[in-house]
Amino acid sequence: MLDRSQSFVILTLLSLTLAGMINHATADDATTVYVTFSGEKRIARYSQDRKSGRLTPIASVAIPGHAGGLTTSPDRKYLFAALREEGRLASFLIESTGLKLLSDIPAGADPAYIATDRSGKFLLTAYYVANKVTVHAIDDAGRLNAEPVQSIPTAPNAHGILTDPTNRYVFVPHTSADSIFQFRFDPGTGRLESNEPAVLQRSPQTGPRHLAFHPKLPVVYIDNEQQSSVTWYRLDEKRGTLTANGTLSTLPAGFDAVNSNADVEIHPSGRFLYFSNRGHDSIAMFSAVRDLRRGQRAVLDFGRRTIA
Repeated sequence: MLDRSQSFVILTLLSLTLAGMINHATADDATTVYVTFSGEKRIARYSQDRKSGRLTPIASVAIPGHAGGLTTSPDRKYLFAALREEGRLASFLIESTGLKLLSDIPAGADPAYIATDRSGKFLLTAYYVANKVTVHAIDDAGRLNAEPVQSIPTAPNAHGILTDPTNRYVFVPHTSADSIFQFRFDPGTGRLESNEPAVLQRSPQTGPRHLAFHPKLPVVYIDNEQQSSVTWYRLDEKRGTLTANGTLSTLPAGFDAVNSNADVEIHPSGRFLYFSNRGHDSIAMFSAVRDLRRGQRAVLDFGRRTIA
């Protein structure tokens, strides 16, 4: 159940037919949910009851491409979509009756993940096929500048990108390269500069994919797609670099079939972590603490609660 403080929450999706989902709280007891579908050029709108979580279809909005990831501006006025098949980025005005297209720009092959910086002035994108990251300016009306502030080649299969809570550093996990790129970020110009070290290399077949920052602790959680695990890192807040502190499986003991991780999300309170398992088809839940080995964890398997 979402409370009023959780007005926008990116949700993990297990179904392969769903590409992205985002929640928009309204003034009453309902929440508007925006969902994208793999293979379809639309964003569907649902009303979500905050007490039961039940979704009721409202309408669909036609969009100029096949959207994957969604994100919003910090002021919650604008929604941004990565059009993965078309290699484009789009922005929309969020209205009470739906979405209004504001901009649709070329970007690069397979923009897999998008996020604004903490000020909402820039859109950062990681590209799974183009193997790069870009920064695009967002004007005061929510439109994306067609010319990027910066485009930086990185490594195969960039799959996530986020600024840290101070808006001074950026981290980019890469699944095939088993690496995390570390950048310094200028919130005034939107430019990235390689940190030292520029790359944090992980073990082969780890596949770091998405990341989440703890809202109160200097801790970053990254899910490992190929290893079906989560690694937690200490964030050096002065240098903007990560140090791995431990890794745990997101699967229950005894499961040995094929699985991969998709997403990681942290509760706004910082108390809980959620990871999606594709194969086991479940959500792994952890107490969000400095050392995950000291907290509790469980796996929700389609309504059947299994202690991991």
